[in-house]
Amino acid sequence: MLPNSSFTLLASDHIAELQRHAKSARLARISYPDRERTPRILRHWTNRR
Repeated sequence: MLPNSSFTLLASDHIAELQRHAKSARLARISYPDRERTPRILRHWTNRR
């Protein structure tokens, strides 16, 4: 079992990572309205929700 402090650190790091992906996906949706030009990895991240 992890100590509580390192778990919190991991969780916040993970949340920051998710927010970064959500932000880039949102930006991609704005800058690429044409879905065919959207990079597949970004489409993957937007579809995860």
